[in-house]
Amino acid sequence: MRVLVTGGAGFIGSSLVRHLLDEDPGTHVTTLDALTYAGHLENLSGVLDSPRHKFVRGDVCDGHLLREVMKEVDLVFHLAAESHVDRSIEQDQPFVRTNVVGTAMTLAAALETSVSRFINVSTDEVYGELPWRDPKEYEGGFSEVLGQGMNRSVDDRERFTEDTPLSPRSPYAATKAAGDHLSHAYHVTHGLDV
Repeated sequence: MRVLVTGGAGFIGSSLVRHLLDEDPGTHVTTLDALTYAGHLENLSGVLDSPRHKFVRGDVCDGHLLREVMKEVDLVFHLAAESHVDRSIEQDQPFVRTNVVGTAMTLAAALETSVSRFINVSTDEVYGELPWRDPKEYEGGFSEVLGQGMNRSVDDRERFTEDTPLSPRSPYAATKAAGDHLSHAYHVTHGLDV
């Protein structure tokens, strides 16, 4: 299998790249990363020289580059993103560019090059804040609070589901929610396996 990981030099992306290469000796991974504040080649140490790994420095807003790297790809893991809530509050435009426009361009390239599957990696921030539950309401006291967390989810099993309504509360969360909606729209409109 041939896999593209956008944002693959970041903390989570590099862990995914390693996992993919370790899991199946037949898997080849291309990592696409702009190497901004969160992406570092050091995160890919140990795999950069692998004959099954290729690193491409580039931007997910570069449609030509995306189409080139996706020519031989079966699966895309899209992790490239501007992140951190505080940074998005200070300056939201880089978040809109990468998380919305970049996601749209990555989806379009995947569709154009007939990628078999597209996995968009999002964030729990798209769900907003959960209703707060006073620790005094827990029968087991503080130990139950530590075991279950201070917040309650919107479903009966105390967790988010893919059906939980999106309710972003920051520019970062709003741009990631837009990427989620674009991914869904590409599935519904174009049949892309997202």
